[in-house]
Amino acid sequence: MPSPSTQNLMLSSYLFGSHNDHVNPLPELCGTKELSERWGISRQAVSELTRRPGFPVGRRIQSGPVWALADIDEWESSLKEAGRPIPGERPRGPEPAGGR
Repeated sequence: MPSPSTQNLMLSSYLFGSHNDHVNPLPELCGTKELSERWGISRQAVSELTRRPGFPVGRRIQSGPVWALADIDEWESSLKEAGRPIPGERPRGPEPAGGR
């Protein structure tokens, strides 16, 4: 059996690189706090958004719900493609008459 320091090196190599290509890395995750900071809205507003149809399905862990960041990015892109604002963004309406 390898020594503890060799085991740590093997684990580190596995988690952070130098491993086989067939190993899927863990996705980057975010929770309510990170989404609140990302969008500049309250955690309560994030919680309400997550209950809307079409919001990515997350997972619940002891500290609260989490989502794959890639799923959030994809959801934001779908909103933009539909001409809808992402959370925290002001809706873009027609320019005021006479400009600014």
